[in-house]
Amino acid sequence: MLQQSIDVKQATNIKTDSLIICRGIPLWVPCYYVADLSGYPLVGALLVRSQDDSTIEFYRFNQMSEERLERIENQLSQVIQAVGVMQQNMMAMQQNMTAMQNRMDSMEGTLLTTMTGGFNSLQNYIIDLDTDLAQNERKTEDNARNNRRLNQRLMRLENRNDDF
Repeated sequence: MLQQSIDVKQATNIKTDSLIICRGIPLWVPCYYVADLSGYPLVGALLVRSQDDSTIEFYRFNQMSEERLERIENQLSQVIQAVGVMQQNMMAMQQNMTAMQNRMDSMEGTLLTTMTGGFNSLQNYIIDLDTDLAQNERKTEDNARNNRRLNQRLMRLENRNDDF
């Protein structure tokens, strides 16, 4: 590893706590990944703060081999493709959810209309039954009254017959 000191004020970096292996010993050290202008960390570069925070040690690791870089690029392109497919699937799922919501709203409206219609129909049927019942009660009362009159008349006629 190549090491050089740079002033803290000159460093454009992203602060993080990282695991650094120093002579086979893992250490959690506050460090900075050196970033390019767009904010992406540069591969193979690391800044580590000194004890007094006045300087940051800049470590540049050995450069990657072309083979490894190509493998990483291929893996990255596969990840990008997978993310694209996932985004398409998410959009399709969102459209399906919207369609299902529309169906549920439609079904809810249909059920509400059907239930309201059924309720109104039952209410009308009950009113008709009440009307028929009232008419039958009146007829029953009329029949009972007529029966009493006929019985009274029959009794009078029988009494007259007995008198003769």
